[in-house]
Amino acid sequence: MFKINETFHEGYNGCWSFIIQILLVKTTFYHIIITDLFFVCLNLVKALSLPKLECRKFEWITDADRSINYHSKSKYKCDQNVFRKNTWFRFGGSAGSSMPTSPPPTHRCGGRSPGWVKDAHPTKINQQKSVTVCFFWPPRKICHWTQKIKVTKCKGFFVYQLKPAPTCFLRYCGNGKKGIAFAYQFIVMPHHFQGTVIFL
Repeated sequence: MFKINETFHEGYNGCWSFIIQILLVKTTFYHIIITDLFFVCLNLVKALSLPKLECRKFEWITDADRSINYHSKSKYKCDQNVFRKNTWFRFGGSAGSSMPTSPPPTHRCGGRSPGWVKDAHPTKINQQKSVTVCFFWPPRKICHWTQKIKVTKCKGFFVYQLKPAPTCFLRYCGNGKKGIAFAYQFIVMPHHFQGTVIFL
């Protein structure tokens, strides 16, 4: 007897293996269902290779004041009532590409107490992991406030299911870098001059 549930539980490799087992049985009844199983396996392969839903459906966080390099001691913002339930977010633009994994200084990211990920990010594509976000406030410990969130590794980026911060003025940070200056030579006929363009 075939252990169908166990075989399919192994994923698409088990699916193909199950078809091979059927081919070895010289019974017309089993051979009739091979075609159907073949398409089931194809669909299973497609399903397993697709990115997770949160890797395809997310909202962007691109604000420059989310960056760990944004420093302000006034007009603080608060993440206590910002994030909706079950919504996934991706960091980008001036905010950075992901959340920092070490504590930024205070008064960064637009808040008084910056939020950073204490645990390691997932390492495999489509892997989802629960991590702890710490909010740093000296002279107390670097994890004075905490919040549990989920993070998923997508192909080339991470997405975060952010939750409301425990209190104000706590704010989730991105790892955005400072602006870099590049020098270009502009040619304007009939004169030449050299200028500098700043990309922030």
